[in-house]
Amino acid sequence: PLLPRKPASAVSVDNTVIKGPRVSGDSAEMWQKSIEARGTPGTTWIGNIVSNGAEDSNHKSGKRDTIIFAPNTTDFSHPVELMYFFHGRAEFANNYDFKRRFAPALKRMSESGRNFVLVIPELPWCHHYKKIKGSTPINSSWRGNDNFGKFHNEVLGVIKETFSSKLKVGYTSITAHSQGGQALGEGLGDIIKIAPNKITLADSVGYYQGGKKNWAVELWDNYVKKNTDVELNVLVSVNGWLEVLSRRAEKTMKGSNVFFDYINKGGGPTGHRKIGDLGLEWVNQVAAKEKDAATAAAVKSAKANPVTNFDAEEPQAGATDATINPPQQPGAKAPLPTNPPSSPSATKKKQVGKKKLPVIQQAEPFTEARVKLKDYAALDGNSNLLVSVPSTGANQKLHKLAASRLHALNRAWMSDASEKGIPGAKPLKIASGWRKQSFKSKEQYEAKMIKEYGSVAEGRKWKAFESPHMTGLAMDIGNNGLTPRRSTNAQQKKTQLYTWLVENAHRFGFTPYKREAWHWEVRIPVESFKTGKEFTEDFAVRVTDPGTSDSDMSPQAATEP
Repeated sequence: PLLPRKPASAVSVDNTVIKGPRVSGDSAEMWQKSIEARGTPGTTWIGNIVSNGAEDSNHKSGKRDTIIFAPNTTDFSHPVELMYFFHGRAEFANNYDFKRRFAPALKRMSESGRNFVLVIPELPWCHHYKKIKGSTPINSSWRGNDNFGKFHNEVLGVIKETFSSKLKVGYTSITAHSQGGQALGEGLGDIIKIAPNKITLADSVGYYQGGKKNWAVELWDNYVKKNTDVELNVLVSVNGWLEVLSRRAEKTMKGSNVFFDYINKGGGPTGHRKIGDLGLEWVNQVAAKEKDAATAAAVKSAKANPVTNFDAEEPQAGATDATINPPQQPGAKAPLPTNPPSSPSATKKKQVGKKKLPVIQQAEPFTEARVKLKDYAALDGNSNLLVSVPSTGANQKLHKLAASRLHALNRAWMSDASEKGIPGAKPLKIASGWRKQSFKSKEQYEAKMIKEYGSVAEGRKWKAFESPHMTGLAMDIGNNGLTPRRSTNAQQKKTQLYTWLVENAHRFGFTPYKREAWHWEVRIPVESFKTGKEFTEDFAVRVTDPGTSDSDMSPQAATEP
């Protein structure tokens, strides 16, 4: 899912440093001075996390720290990008990285609208390690009591407790600079489970386990190659031994989701450090354009195919006109979207005369926006606004704008299923779309709820008196493991289709009813509901207020329940 790009706005200029357990004083002090010197207001938590260096005899203080930083522009009411940075040898609180790498980069990312939290674990080759014969030793990471999977969960706990209990991670990225790639290789099993969306190796192609394994190749073979929606960037400084290693690795790492960039930033340590600086903020412009083009293709395809003849063409496995767009990182270097999302107060439009205009914002992954009958009207079964859609049984219909979105969603699902080899994947079919009022009166409804569910309150959770299905904007999926059956709801939420919908449905305008795995809705402006006219070129929008309309419903379009 594309994360909201929150425009930088007037925020607090305060800089808060929260010291966690067993914090190293000089690291906290150096970090605070660096951030304040660059004018990057935010909140920092710094301390020891048990799963990363609780005890380390090589460290001058006997344990290692972790830094967690969120600028004051981060909006926790939206999904955030969780960024990990694995530092190189003799880094973390040296004379360079806090002051010249992190502080200026964090300011630029904050001002550009990146909605993020940065996590920097101090690794067992850090600046604070006791030197042996004038050199910083290198130990194995994530061994013994150190475990990246546990560390990740502890980080989430700290963020929820210290920053915001509303934390919702919408995108995960990992950047490794230099020796930091070793932490990727040694933590690969847990990293695969966490499933980062993007990994960047910044001058970080090397060998570990006594020279037996190349961590870049291991990462490719075991994770990135098998997950085509994951982006791997390899940034390499030219004219050095790392370029030799990288070009050797590139011969075996062939795929549409891996990008090698050979960059001349000067030779020696200076150029090597600058590649690390680039890695923290890196946005792959080629990948970003390809993902945007794929979404546009899906929308264009849906609009090019008349939805009045929906059943005439069902997408088949291997469809190539649309591909799934994985969660996409908003980038500091990428241009802002034409209509970047802003706060509801900034987006909400004023009433013009008697007509209230709708409020339309960028879509958010897996966020409810319930369709309410009182905002629209109950369509008559013969309404020309209803069109047939692929069905599991009797002919089902949806509002024509919901149907066009289902068409785009279906093509994307089948394309992704083909690429990933999802067994038995079929085009989505609808078990229940539009339906008429089922109850003659409110009293009859309440009596049935008490009989079937024990109480009206419990029954209302599963069956509405004024159902959104009456608008044609709600659908119950009936295949690929989903079906309108309460007894199997928990199992349905474990299916591959449901997981895919959670991550991708919003890109096509669909929002969930989280209680029911099979139930999805499309909220549109009232004007578009009544006229059937499309209101957006991009389906990835969320209508937070449908507004009102001057258009009259025709006699066939709606009847009151």
